[in-house]
Amino acid sequence: MPSPAALTTVQYQSDLTVAGVLATLRQRKLVIMWTTLALILITAIYCIFATPRYSATGIVEVQKSSSDLLDLGTLMSAQQGEMGDAMNASLDLQTQVEILQSDTLALQVINDLNLEKTRDFTPHWSPVGAVLGLFSFKGQPDPSSSSLEDAPQRRTLATKTFASLLKVKPIVGTRLIEVTFKDSDPRLAAAVVNDLTRRLVNYGLNIRNQQTNETSQFLNSQLADLKKEAQTLQAKVVGLQRSTGIYSLGEDSQGRDQVYSSTLDQLQQATTALSAATSSRIVKEALYHTVQNGDPDAISSLAGANLGTSGSSVQDSLQLLQNLRSQEATAAAQLAQDTSKFGAGYPRLADEHSNLESIQKAIIEELARIGKRAKNDFEAARDTERNLQRLYDDRKAQAEKLNDRAIEYGIAKQEADNGRDLYEDLSKRLGEAGVIEGLRSSNISVISTGKVAAKPTSPNPPLYFLAAVVLGLFIGICAALYVDMMDPTIQSFAELEESLGVPLLAVLPSFAKRSWRSLLPFSSRRLLTKRAGMGIDSPVVLDKPGDAFAEAVRAMRLSILSSHRAGTSRVILVTSSLPREGKTTVAANLAVVLEQMGKKVLFVEADLRHTSSASSFDLSHNSVTGFSQLLSDPESKMEVNPVANVGGLRVLPSGPAAPYAADLLSTGRMKELMERWKLEFDHIVIDGTPLLEISDSSILAQFADIAILVSRYGFTPKRSVERAYRMLKSCTNARIGVVLNAADQKSVSYSDYFGYHASIVREDS
Repeated sequence: MPSPAALTTVQYQSDLTVAGVLATLRQRKLVIMWTTLALILITAIYCIFATPRYSATGIVEVQKSSSDLLDLGTLMSAQQGEMGDAMNASLDLQTQVEILQSDTLALQVINDLNLEKTRDFTPHWSPVGAVLGLFSFKGQPDPSSSSLEDAPQRRTLATKTFASLLKVKPIVGTRLIEVTFKDSDPRLAAAVVNDLTRRLVNYGLNIRNQQTNETSQFLNSQLADLKKEAQTLQAKVVGLQRSTGIYSLGEDSQGRDQVYSSTLDQLQQATTALSAATSSRIVKEALYHTVQNGDPDAISSLAGANLGTSGSSVQDSLQLLQNLRSQEATAAAQLAQDTSKFGAGYPRLADEHSNLESIQKAIIEELARIGKRAKNDFEAARDTERNLQRLYDDRKAQAEKLNDRAIEYGIAKQEADNGRDLYEDLSKRLGEAGVIEGLRSSNISVISTGKVAAKPTSPNPPLYFLAAVVLGLFIGICAALYVDMMDPTIQSFAELEESLGVPLLAVLPSFAKRSWRSLLPFSSRRLLTKRAGMGIDSPVVLDKPGDAFAEAVRAMRLSILSSHRAGTSRVILVTSSLPREGKTTVAANLAVVLEQMGKKVLFVEADLRHTSSASSFDLSHNSVTGFSQLLSDPESKMEVNPVANVGGLRVLPSGPAAPYAADLLSTGRMKELMERWKLEFDHIVIDGTPLLEISDSSILAQFADIAILVSRYGFTPKRSVERAYRMLKSCTNARIGVVLNAADQKSVSYSDYFGYHASIVREDS
């Protein structure tokens, strides 16, 4: 195992770990314990003084409701498919939950059961409410002898109280709602639940009846207007029908309306006549142009053709012309035959020539008659067509006017039909409304009514105490971590070693019982410690040589003596960063254990600013010369006090207070005394002043071989130790040892220190 002198480098695991948190909680276990006990005590007081409350629970079912208020067929038809999708069911449940928690039903139940006169609803003084009332507006006072509806402040208090005692919860996966009410009277709790569920059912019925009545009233008001409007539209249709001359013939097999109009009939007749006249005019015009060409063959070929309405005279003429043409052809053929057979001198040839000429003359005359007749027929047909065209145009104009009025008639008839259908439909629904109003029931049904409870449900001591323990542990753990985080004092040797970067010279346990002050915050602990002071008792190594503190001082002595060569640890300065850290106790006990090794030891009380009574030791006689006198008067003779039962130990008190102590310590007289003491004594233990308050120890450190900086567990701030350590290093070349004093033997850090669990050290190479 390396000696403390060889331990020069320290490494730490500073990351936050589970082990570190658990160590902190063990260190602050009293905070956790007292926090938990406080909550348990509060819970016990509450359970003792709390008013027992009984719970009554009722269950209602929210059934699927129809969305059409006046649809009689929906009520009579069988339900098909699912009851509704999940979203609609959730919306229905949430709606009914909000209705149950509404102020409307609450006020009705309060009035029904006269809850305002009960204990819970009676206003009572509250310290929290009184404080909050100082910073809030009170508003207008309620009128005297007014109802609950007309008293805003009473109404608000009553509804808030009712809501705090009521619990409404939908049962997941069902259409059921659980209604629970708490009260000090079990019968009243059950009555509230039953009255509230009854009010919910009546509320649904009233809403449905009100909606049906409002719908019926609206329909009645609209039916009169619809009837009057339908009659007006029907009269308009009749007037338009008369003015247009359109007559209804009923509906055909396909349900379409059949109508008759004389104007349209005349237009149809005019169209037919015009078409026939045009056809006749075209035929006769073609005949006329053919006759004008004068081609007998072309004209005769028209015989037997369909000439329309050209008349029988033209047909007869054409037939006659065709016969004449046949006779002409026969006569010409006979003439040619006889001429070729008998010659030109044949006597019958003259008769045949005469006959042929007469036929040809008849043909020419007939052609002239046909042309004249064709012209007359053409002109007559053209005049007839023109007259019919004018008649057609007139009938068409009348029909177009009729069409405009017919469109107006159709629109009016459609409006009249729609108005009549709407009137008939609303009349039918209005007739069904009365029947539906009687058939419809509420979609809310009570599954379970509130029953009178046999025992109270609150307070529940087992549950409350369990919650107090769990909550106390949680709050205690949080408080312990917070206190540890906010505590600037030294709580473990690891913190001290980490802040200074050097291993500790010794950890001295506390030889006094742990005070309740250790649970207080840092500022409160320091204030109480300053007021109480820290008295100096007789050295522990003399009174209790087997105590843990005495053993730790002996271990510190071994570290001091073994870390230096013989004779180099003669002057030992013991100081601290702040007062009341136990430096005088450490110095006195160290001086005793050094003397117990057979050494001659001088204990110097170097606090020259205060008069010392040297109460650390049982002195055989009082010294007449103090340290301050030796420094200020070179002629004075040093007289040291021997200590009873410690023959080799001498004590030099501080003597009278010196106003300029630093100047006295800086003189050559101090150096002279130190050289003389080194020749006379084996060890010189100097009890110095706190470094951060008085600079005397900085001067004394220049004469020391080793300077011991004492810090107090749970009292000294880490920053103070760090600053004092830097001051010592800057003013002396002596070795500096850090001692953690008054460590709690039950703390985690104390056991970790001796178990080597909190730090990892290595030997100096």
